[in-house]
Amino acid sequence: MRKYLAILFKYFGAIKKAFALLWKDKFTKVYAGIIAFLLLFSFLLFLIFPDSAHFSETTCLPIGNQPPGFSVKMLRMAENKPQPVQDFFSALKFGRPSNDNYIPIISSHFDGTDIVVKEFSASGDSSYESRFNIADVVYPLNQSKKIIENNGALSFEKNDGSTAEESISVLQGIIDGQNIVIQKFILGTDHMGRDVMSQILSATRGTLWAAFIVTFISLVSGFILGILVGLLKGKMRLLGLWLIRSLSSTPAMLLIIAVMFIIGNGFWHVCFVSGLILSFQIAQVIISGIFLKREKKFMESASALGITRMQILKNYYLTDLFSPVFASVIAIFYAAILVESSLNFLGIGFRNNLPSWGGMIRENYGYIFLQGSEYLILIPGLAITVVSMLFFSLAKRSHVSLKKEFNWTLV
Repeated sequence: MRKYLAILFKYFGAIKKAFALLWKDKFTKVYAGIIAFLLLFSFLLFLIFPDSAHFSETTCLPIGNQPPGFSVKMLRMAENKPQPVQDFFSALKFGRPSNDNYIPIISSHFDGTDIVVKEFSASGDSSYESRFNIADVVYPLNQSKKIIENNGALSFEKNDGSTAEESISVLQGIIDGQNIVIQKFILGTDHMGRDVMSQILSATRGTLWAAFIVTFISLVSGFILGILVGLLKGKMRLLGLWLIRSLSSTPAMLLIIAVMFIIGNGFWHVCFVSGLILSFQIAQVIISGIFLKREKKFMESASALGITRMQILKNYYLTDLFSPVFASVIAIFYAAILVESSLNFLGIGFRNNLPSWGGMIRENYGYIFLQGSEYLILIPGLAITVVSMLFFSLAKRSHVSLKKEFNWTLV
C-alpha cells in the first residue's frame, strides 16, 4: 500500500510543479480565470439567462429578424395544457419548459370580461385585434368548462381540476401588473423570433462541454495508445509508429467527416469520433517523450539491471510526461471547439435542436447578404473566434513555459 501511495504522491508532485510554474505567469492566471468562468457560467446558464425554456427554443414569429436593442410589449398568457413535473437538476440540464405564451402587442384595453389587444406586426400594420378572456390570461384553464360571470366575478375550473372564483377588477389588476410586460432583446431576434442572446449563451454550453468531453476522450485514449506503442519493441513498434504518424499527418477534419458520414450525426457521435481521432496527437507527444527518455544513459543502466518495463514506466517515464501532455491537452481543447463548430456548420453535428455556435451560423448564413441582419452571423462567429483564441493563447504560453523548465519538444 505504501508503495502505491508513494508513486501517487510522486505523480501529484509532478503535476503540482507544472501548475506552480504556470501560475507564475500573470497572463496564464487571467486566461485560466476566464476559462473557469465560462465553464461555470455554461453549467448554470439556464438559471440566469433571459430565455430559460428548453434549449432556448421559445419562438415568436411576429417579432422575427428584429435588430439588436429591440423591445416590445408582450401579453403573457398562461398555458392551458398540463405542465410536466420537473426537478431542479433536470431544469439545470435542459431548461424549464415554458408555462406561458407571449403575444407581442401595440396596445390593449379591457372590455368587460375580455382584454382586447392590437397585435404587433413587423410590417407596421397593427390594425389586427384579438380578444381574450381575462381569466384565461391569468390562469391555466380547463377548456371544456365554461367561464361563468356572476355579480362582477368570474368562476372557472383550472386545468388541474380545481375551481376558483376571482373578481373582474382583481383579474384586470393582475394583468396590468404582471401579464403585460416589456421584453428587451439586447442582441435582437432571429428569423423564428428567438432571442439571439439566449441562443448564444445556450450554445456556449453545447460548444464548451462538447469540447471538454472530446478533450477527455483524447487524453485517455491517446495516453493509453502512446504508452502501448512507446513500450513496444521490434516490428510491432515500427508498425505502431507508422500507423500513428500516418493518421496524425492526415487532416483531422477529413477523417472526422468521413467517419461521421458513415455512423451519422449526434452529440455523442461528434464527441467520440473527434476525441478518438484527435487522440493521435496526444499519443505522438507521449511516444516522443518516451523515445527521448530512452536515450538517457541511466535508462540503459536500468534495463541492464533487470528492472522491468512497467517499473521503468512508473518511476521514470510518467512523471516527465505530465507537462508536455498538459500543454497538448489545452491545444486539443482549442482544436475541439473548431471541429465541433465546423461539423455543426456542415450539418453533421448535433441533433435535437441542441444549440451550437456553428449551428447558428449554418441556420442564418443566408442573412449575411441582407443589410441589417449581418449580426446573426457575426455574433456566433465572434464567439468562436474569441474563445478559441483564448485557449490557443493559453496553450502557447503553457508550451513555452513548460518547455523551458522541463526541456521537451512537442512534435
